[in-house]
Amino acid sequence: MLQTLNAAVERFNAGDLAEAVRLATLVSGELRADQAVAAALDAIGSSAIEQALAQELAGHMMDAVLETATALVAPATACAAWGHAAALRLGADDASDALRAVCFAVEFAHDDPRVLAVFAECAARIDAPDVAAAVAIVARARSADEPLRARFDELIDRARHSRLERDAVSDDATSWTADAETWRAASPARYIFSKVMAAAGAGPTWTALYDLAFFLGARGATDLAIALLDVITWAVPDFGKVELAHDEWLQKTEQYEKMLQRRRDVMGRAMGAHYPILADADSAWTVQAGISGDIDAAMTSLKSHGFVLLKGAIDPSIIDETAAMLFTKDPDRYFVQPADDIPTDLLSRLVAPLPRLVIQRLGLVGPDGATSHGRQVLPSQKQHKDALASEYHQDALVFFQPLLNFWIALDPCGEDAPGLALLRDATRTVFPTRHRKEFSPDSGVIDDKHIQDLLQNYKETVPIIDIGDVLLFIGTVPHRTYINQNMTKGRRSIELRFVPRDWLMQPMNLGPST
Repeated sequence: MLQTLNAAVERFNAGDLAEAVRLATLVSGELRADQAVAAALDAIGSSAIEQALAQELAGHMMDAVLETATALVAPATACAAWGHAAALRLGADDASDALRAVCFAVEFAHDDPRVLAVFAECAARIDAPDVAAAVAIVARARSADEPLRARFDELIDRARHSRLERDAVSDDATSWTADAETWRAASPARYIFSKVMAAAGAGPTWTALYDLAFFLGARGATDLAIALLDVITWAVPDFGKVELAHDEWLQKTEQYEKMLQRRRDVMGRAMGAHYPILADADSAWTVQAGISGDIDAAMTSLKSHGFVLLKGAIDPSIIDETAAMLFTKDPDRYFVQPADDIPTDLLSRLVAPLPRLVIQRLGLVGPDGATSHGRQVLPSQKQHKDALASEYHQDALVFFQPLLNFWIALDPCGEDAPGLALLRDATRTVFPTRHRKEFSPDSGVIDDKHIQDLLQNYKETVPIIDIGDVLLFIGTVPHRTYINQNMTKGRRSIELRFVPRDWLMQPMNLGPST
C-alpha cells in the first residue's frame, strides 16, 4: 500500500494529476490515519479540487473528479468545494445540477449556514418549496444577515401554499423515490438529491420529506429532520404517522417542553375532530347492554360526558377465562401486554357486540398493541409502580393518540377494590401538566391548578364496575386510579386502546365478531 502512495506522489510531482488522484483513492483507510500520509493525500486532493473548480468556471461540470478528490481531503475542505461548485452552477441557472452539488456539501457538513443557504435556494429553484422552507427554517436560525433572513422568510412562507397531499403522488415522484432507494447505502448525497426531486413539481409526495427527515436525523441533522416534519404538518395537519414521527424526534433531542406543547395542541384539534361534543350534562353515563337504543345512548354519553359504562356488555365467562389465562401462573403479576398475552380469538370475544358498534361508529381501528396494556393494583401498594396512574392524567397526552380507552375490569371494583375516578370532559381540552421542561411521570400529570378548577366544576365519577361491564372513555377524560381506606381487595384490569386509522402504531388482529 505504501508503494501505491509513493506512486501517487510521483505522478502528482510529475504533473499527472488524474493518475495521482486515482492511485490516492486506493490507499487504505488504516494508512490514512498517519499524519504524513493524510497530508500527502490532502495535497493531491486539494490540487484536483482546484483544477475541477477551474473547469467549473469554464462551464464544465466536474462531479466525477470532485467526488474522487473530496474523498481525499478534510470534511471542511470537501464541503467548501462542493458548496463553491453549487454556487457556480446556481449562478449559471443550472438549478438541478447545483442541487446535486450542494447535496454533497450537505453530506460533509449539514450544519454549515452557507451550505444551508445554497441548499434552500437550490430546492426553491427546482420547485421543491417544502424542502426549501424546511432548510430555510434551520438556516434562518443561524444567520444574522438581514437580507438573507428576509429571503428565508419568503421561502418559509411559500410552504404555507404547499402542494403536498396525503394520498397524491405523481409518476415523477414515484420514479425519483425508486432512484433514491438505489443510492441509500452507496451515496448519501445522491439519496438526498433524489428525495428532494421527489418532493418537487406539480405532484410532490410527502413521503419524500418524511424519509429525508429520518435519513438526515440518523446522520445527526436532527434540526433538519424536525423542520421537514414541521413542513409536512403544515400541509397535512393532524396526520398520525407524521405527528408521531415529529414527537419521536423531539424526544430524541430532549426538547420536552416543545414536545408536550405540541402534544397538547395536536391532541386538542384531533380529539375535537374525532369526538364531537354534545352539551348534554343530564344524559345517563350508564347504559345497559342488550336493550333497545343502547348504542344511541352509549354514543350520547360519550359525546356529552366523554365516558360511558356499558353494563353487562361481555359474557362473564369470557372475563373469567381471560383472568385465568393471564394470572393463574403468576397471581402477583403486575403488568400485562395484550399484544403478546391475549390470543386473537379471546381478544375478539372480549370486544363484545355493543362496544364493537361504538368503535365502528367512531371510525376507529385497533386495538393498538403499542399502547394497550393491563395491570394489577393492590390497596397495599398506594405508591404502586405506575405513579402516573394514581394522579389525574389524560391518555391522549400521555400516549399521544386521539384514542378511546376500552377499560375491562377482571375483578369487581369501585367499592372494596380500587377502581377509577373520572371527570367529565365537556371541552376536549388537553390541560398543562406539572412538569413541562423535563420528561418524567409527572410530565403526564395535570397541573394542580387545573385539577382544582375541574373539581370545582365537575363531581368525581367513581363507577361501580361488575364482571362483564365495560368502561369506555375518550383520551381527554381526566382520570386516575381510585383507592380509599375501605378497599381491601385487589383489582386486575385490561385497557385496549382504539384510534383513528392513521394513528395506529402496532395493529392487533381483532378477528371476526362472535
